[in-house]
Amino acid sequence: MRRAAAAWLLTAALAACGGVDEVPPPVDPTEGIAAYTPPEDSWETRAPEAVGMDAARLQEAVDYALAHETTQIPSDPGAYLRRRFQGIPHQEIVGPTQER
Repeated sequence: MRRAAAAWLLTAALAACGGVDEVPPPVDPTEGIAAYTPPEDSWETRAPEAVGMDAARLQEAVDYALAHETTQIPSDPGAYLRRRFQGIPHQEIVGPTQER
């Protein structure tokens, strides 16, 4: 009985608002926005203070990352990824990889 009532209520609601054909298409949030890709040899740089960052804390984070770099992934990430996902469909590497 509850399912029948719920089905009728859903049908009535859809009919009241014009049915399913009235649902607007999804909106593309990137529409009208050009993708920004800087030229290969001219990346813009700014001082940490210019973008609201603490230079000392940033350097501390960089030093920590360098001191704790993973040893589980070999220096050639492309070879690692091809081996790791071998046999799984749709796992092609899309972008370039290079040795670290």
